[in-house]
Amino acid sequence: MRREALIPGLILVVAALMSISAADSFVPAEDLPDGAIIVAETGDLKRLISIWEGSETKDRYLNSKNFRELSDRRLGLRLAARWEEFSNGIGRKIDLRFLGSLADKNAALAVYDVGKLDLLLITRVSRPVFETSVLYGLREHFKESRTELGTTIYLREFKADNGRQDEQIVFGLIQGRLVISTDTKLFTLTEANILNPGRGRRLMGNPGYALLRKGQKQGMLSIWVDQDRLNRDFYFKKYWLGKPIGEMGGYRSGLFTISVQKGSLIEDRRFLLSRPEPANALSESAVRSLAEFIPEGTALYRIRARSARSSAGDVLRALFQGDSRRAPREQGLDLSFRRESFLEDDAYYSGFYRLDDRFDQLVDETDQEASAADPGRASDVRKLSDAFGARRMETLEVIDPTGLQFPLFADMRRGGAVVIDGGFNEAMFRRVVSGFASEKAGAGGQDLGLKWHSSPSSGVSVNRLEFPMLGREFVYAVKGRLLVYANSPELLERMLEGSAASEEVKNGSGSSEISVLDLKEGIQDFDDIFARLNPDSMENDFFEGNIASLLASISDIERITVETRPGRQILEKTITFHTIDN
Repeated sequence: MRREALIPGLILVVAALMSISAADSFVPAEDLPDGAIIVAETGDLKRLISIWEGSETKDRYLNSKNFRELSDRRLGLRLAARWEEFSNGIGRKIDLRFLGSLADKNAALAVYDVGKLDLLLITRVSRPVFETSVLYGLREHFKESRTELGTTIYLREFKADNGRQDEQIVFGLIQGRLVISTDTKLFTLTEANILNPGRGRRLMGNPGYALLRKGQKQGMLSIWVDQDRLNRDFYFKKYWLGKPIGEMGGYRSGLFTISVQKGSLIEDRRFLLSRPEPANALSESAVRSLAEFIPEGTALYRIRARSARSSAGDVLRALFQGDSRRAPREQGLDLSFRRESFLEDDAYYSGFYRLDDRFDQLVDETDQEASAADPGRASDVRKLSDAFGARRMETLEVIDPTGLQFPLFADMRRGGAVVIDGGFNEAMFRRVVSGFASEKAGAGGQDLGLKWHSSPSSGVSVNRLEFPMLGREFVYAVKGRLLVYANSPELLERMLEGSAASEEVKNGSGSSEISVLDLKEGIQDFDDIFARLNPDSMENDFFEGNIASLLASISDIERITVETRPGRQILEKTITFHTIDN
């Protein structure tokens, strides 16, 4: 019963993972009172439910480990219990058939209190549809009365939380709009907005909502969140998030719109920033040059505009990425790989806030902050960034996870490329990299005297720094105006051989970041690899611990592309789920 109760709420999230076709655009929820924290809108509620009910994704997801773990966690149990209370209050089980009987097409659901889950549903509906709905058929269980403005309403009061809490459900038809709420005050405010256009406090008057809706792309489903209020909400942090707010503090609000174009599912995300940020866009020439070094069969890659310090951190991480337990945090450099920081692949809950240039706080922190953790690390990052000879850079990052059976290793082949338009000090680059590697690989900080060796490959000179004690190498080559590097000779050779990038990626100029997760090679190894790389944080972590289960439920998707477009006030991201047939 509890697991079944989760399904109506999850449809708004999981609907994004289905193969769907275009629908009528939704109507803005201009009648909603201001003060909503989360608002979901759809242009065709019945069709959305019908698509979900008839999809193979539904069965796969409801039988997945991901859904089972959500059902057993505090958040899942809380949602299920609350939904069951609503069902008891109305007098029947609230399922998808019940929800589908409430609307002709357009509908909006707003959450005003995350802890109590105070809800308001408004939908365009004709009187004949309303009077034949399941809800209207239950009116004898409600107290009928009229408001001061003349609306006939149906109110039912009941006990919840084992009799400790007084609850209510009220509904009524107002000028072709069915309004259902768990709070009479919210109902009254909505009634006033409908009957008195242009007056009252409306959601459309909230700058965090209005600014994001302006210029919003049309879609089948949209979800808006007041992130600033969520960050301060106790219940959100305890039940929904379960971890520190972190980078969510950089966003005032977010709007997510789901649509379909040529068979691919597209999610457009818009974030209103808490403070203006510089807009760093990729140039067309840099994108095309960097894309030429994306090798065939790569699981994860991205092109982005990046600071020189962050680019230096990428290079230093590549030295030890793959030996996650022999480069411990107490040595001063956190080299653990976080899937969500590379590509935010899950739905809203996994951190949509992780797709921007805040990717690595450890290398983007100030020299003073870095020095407090490891004085040598701050110096290495600074010197290596100086070797690049530029403040802002355009870079490629490639990650190719290959699981090994050794007990202490998960081989994360990692490489990249950096545009070096003049000013690159190769001698300084070699000194810093070899010095850093010798210090980190040596016992007690002993200088191992690692040496560089050069040999020709693919028409360029490949420079190698070998680590006999680790059985690996760091390699790089300068080709034209690009520095190409990797922690695997085989990966570097593949990068130098040719490009696997699509025209979609090559045409990404104007963006600040383009990320791609390729699922064609199979997804079952992802959980094992992530568990090895983050052994402490993975245990019992629903949001990070079963990515393979979630991806398996959307197995019709073969590739996920994320494009980030910069703006001083609004940050935009487009996530495209490419289906196997396209």
